[in-house]
Amino acid sequence: MSDLLLMFSCQEKIFSMMDNIFLTNNPFFITCPLMRNFRIIPPITNRNKKRKHTRLLIILLILLPVILWSVKFFFQTLEFLTVENMIDNNKQEKHTLESPSINLLNLNPQEQINYFAEKNGILSKLVRYRKRGELVDIHFPLNQAEVEPTYINFQLTKFLTSLQWTQTSGEEIERNTQLLAFIPPNDNFTYRFRLYYDQSHAYPPRKQKICVIIKGFGEMEYKNLEQWLTINNNLVYSVLPINRISTMNAKALYHKNLEFLLELPLENAGYPIVKTESYAIFAHYSGNKINSILRTFYRRLPKSIGVITHQGSLITTDKSIMPLILKFIKKKNGYFIDDKSNETSIAFSMAQDMMIPSFEKTITFIPRLYQNDIGNIRLSNELNTLQNNPLLITLEKPDQLTFDFVQKLLQLIVQQQDKYELVRISEL
Repeated sequence: MSDLLLMFSCQEKIFSMMDNIFLTNNPFFITCPLMRNFRIIPPITNRNKKRKHTRLLIILLILLPVILWSVKFFFQTLEFLTVENMIDNNKQEKHTLESPSINLLNLNPQEQINYFAEKNGILSKLVRYRKRGELVDIHFPLNQAEVEPTYINFQLTKFLTSLQWTQTSGEEIERNTQLLAFIPPNDNFTYRFRLYYDQSHAYPPRKQKICVIIKGFGEMEYKNLEQWLTINNNLVYSVLPINRISTMNAKALYHKNLEFLLELPLENAGYPIVKTESYAIFAHYSGNKINSILRTFYRRLPKSIGVITHQGSLITTDKSIMPLILKFIKKKNGYFIDDKSNETSIAFSMAQDMMIPSFEKTITFIPRLYQNDIGNIRLSNELNTLQNNPLLITLEKPDQLTFDFVQKLLQLIVQQQDKYELVRISEL
């Protein structure tokens, strides 16, 4: 009997050992036919489960970088939008402080006219009223250095019609002299405005406005980017919308509340002998493809204040493609600057015809020509010979040599601040 008990005791120990061995997934239990009869071993089922777990682990390892990248992109986008909202709120607060709300509808016609004159830089002492019967003649002598009659015509019409005035006539009676007639609501008088340039020299001396555009941001990561962002708040930049670096540079410009343009790459004449970037707009592209490229560029730089051409000696002379590009820019309410890689460019004149705020480059300086004291004298002399107002200067590459040149240019403007004024695109 004792032998029998000993045998059962040994059998229990053997089964216990087998269970432990099985839990370690020993291949012996999978390959040995005899051992498959034991109740404790489901080897094939466990192996299938193991394979499923392995597959799941592999899938997770593959998806993990994608998930991490998506999370990073989400927070970067959230931060980018937060910066945009901060900038927009600052601009709105500044506008509110500068322009306190006034209920213009409660003002009488003369008060409304005086308000418009003050907001548009027309000296109140020059504004004259003359009443004859039911006709009131109003003289608006304009500062030739700042505005032109067509611009004031547009702004005056927009202002008065918003106050429910009715326009009855408008004509240009001679060069740079325009007549506009309006009738206020609930009034029998006709107010006739005469817009012309002041000849009394009552306005302060004319300063030459200079706008400096630094081109080429977005092509690479610049080690000296931070010094560009702090050199002067009135400098304007242009960014090529071609890769992630473009968005990074645009984000850096946003943080500093600086103005920048979308640098639009266009096909050059003589391509492929003359180099043109592969991401540029080419003359053989369809209208749909051109619009698709423009939408992609604007998505990368959503807050650019406008467009400046990059190369494009062919496209800027094309009467069928330029209207497509300019129409898109007009929808975005942006500025257009023609960098004029070709003297036969029609881009600027076409933008003017389409009533787009537009400018064309005056000169492109080559910094290496102005490195010494002789270069400083040459720079001063060249600025004095340029009579354009505004003076639009472009610089092609934001390297250290260009940075040193810009410092010289800014110093010269400060030294002659009674003659020159550095401004942004939005201040032209």
